[in-house]
Amino acid sequence: MKKKLAIALAAVAVVGLPIAVIAATKTVGMHHSAMASKMMENHDLDKDGKVTREEMLKSREEMFDLLDADKDGAVTKEEARALHDKMRERAITKRMMKYDTNSDGFLSKEEYAARYEKKFKKMDTDGDGRISATELAKAKQDRHHKRHSGDDKKG
Repeated sequence: MKKKLAIALAAVAVVGLPIAVIAATKTVGMHHSAMASKMMENHDLDKDGKVTREEMLKSREEMFDLLDADKDGAVTKEEARALHDKMRERAITKRMMKYDTNSDGFLSKEEYAARYEKKFKKMDTDGDGRISATELAKAKQDRHHKRHSGDDKKG
């Protein structure tokens, strides 16, 4: 029994490490308080403002259960890859649909172009139809500030 428990905990740790790395790479550039907020959101299951050992373990168990698609108590590379691919596809679809202004489930050339026209107009602060090096630098600075303040809403 102890051996099975040790194997299960090792599997959770092995599975948890890549997930932690993925989570860390997604939060690179985020302000520390934003990272702490995200950690609380993901692991404070009873929403009392504290993460207990039990909550942390429970959230890891839930992740393991998501990964273990065939429910055999073990996670294969294929299962981990399949979940990663599914999550990536959902993220891409969610981002793409922000451009889908008529909500038809498709992204037209016009919708895509309109999105970037809006971004161009926002960066062209003097309204001359051109983006100067100064305007581009200001836009990059604004994005950097937004990203580091934890207010980054990509789209």
